[in-house]
Amino acid sequence: MAGLLNQLRLDHINYARLLNLLEIDILAIEAGEKADYLRMQDIMKYMINYPDAFHHPCEEVLFDKLRGLDRDEAAILKRLRDEHERLGELGQTLVDLLSKASGGEMVSRSDIVAAAAAYRELMRTHLATEERVIFPLIEASLTPADWDEAVAQTGAMHDPVFGGAVADEYRRLFKSITRYEQAAAGAE
Repeated sequence: MAGLLNQLRLDHINYARLLNLLEIDILAIEAGEKADYLRMQDIMKYMINYPDAFHHPCEEVLFDKLRGLDRDEAAILKRLRDEHERLGELGQTLVDLLSKASGGEMVSRSDIVAAAAAYRELMRTHLATEERVIFPLIEASLTPADWDEAVAQTGAMHDPVFGGAVADEYRRLFKSITRYEQAAAGAE
């Protein structure tokens, strides 16, 4: 039980770290300054690969095991399921825009800002709702057998950035996270 839900919560913390970096670049673009489009691309590549391929499907397995929800809880759960799909769409849109921009195509800065802001805001709201409403319901209602089934259904997937050994394709992102967090710690 604790292992699976703890991993989901740890994922949320890591997503917030990445959203903070994304926000720095959004603010830079809005201010007409130089943004790190490669970092933004790396962040979004991770966000459409790991969360959409592992984290959200894992949550869906747990959502399926919830029973006896009242009407409000059921509506929240439906909204979260819809948001999983919408986050994938918004993430892919942003990846496409960033790929075009880094490939030299003309892309409106305002389009990138709008896409990044939409993704960031939906993800932050989504994470908060899961943490405040759904994860406590999962903890309170799943039986040990439910947890065993969930673990068997979800399997294991290694987080390519935060799971210990950093995958080659994410080394630049990991270095960027480390630099940013060290600079932030030094500023305190």
